[in-house]
Amino acid sequence: MAAFPHPVQRISEELIDVMLTLVQGHNPIGIQQRLVPFEVITPESIWN
Repeated sequence: MAAFPHPVQRISEELIDVMLTLVQGHNPIGIQQRLVPFEVITPESIWN
């Protein structure tokens, strides 16, 4: 069993940054991709 919590605040910030860049005309060619790290929480990691 494991949980993969998503950092909603960071995902939202990255999305807004990409949208503003595109709206302001700084349109790079290609797909915009951002990496947002996440945690893996297991029962074993809670007790440490």
